[in-house]
Amino acid sequence: MNEILLGVDPREQSVPALVWAADEAVRRGLALRLVVALPPAHDGIRYDALAHETALRIRAESAIANAEDLVRELHDGLRIATERVNGVPATVLRDMAQHAALVVVGSRRLGRATEMFSESSVVVPLTARADCPVVVVRAPEHTAVHPPTLVVGVDGSESSQAAAATPACGWVRRFTACCTAPRVR
Repeated sequence: MNEILLGVDPREQSVPALVWAADEAVRRGLALRLVVALPPAHDGIRYDALAHETALRIRAESAIANAEDLVRELHDGLRIATERVNGVPATVLRDMAQHAALVVVGSRRLGRATEMFSESSVVVPLTARADCPVVVVRAPEHTAVHPPTLVVGVDGSESSQAAAATPACGWVRRFTACCTAPRVR
């Protein structure tokens, strides 16, 4: 519980999520763990499966190295750990959340059906099952028309009550609106 966990997407780096996680780690005096998860290959019969897997691994290594470089530019003294893990990203992050104070991920703005049913979805399965608070950072969009919103999932448990209390502890000054949404299991 002495670190913030950031999920790094090798396909599309979420700079806002990376910056937010690094800033929050500094604010809390915690280490930042950058994790990239490589999903298993489903098409091992294809002739190019090995080439695809190798390309994904190279992209993952590059993404995590770039993320670490950016964090060091922003906060040179921040303790950073990096890790490449084989597995479905949502599952890997959920399992690692047991030992984290907070998990941060970016949003690729998948459509509702894709977010709910796609294997590539991370946000929905992670927020539904993580043992610690999860922050989803989206790139800014039309903030003059629609102010940013912080949504806190609550289910009546002790941990959800702590999450609902979090805006009163400082996050509310970084968000213009806050609402609670019941957690569905």
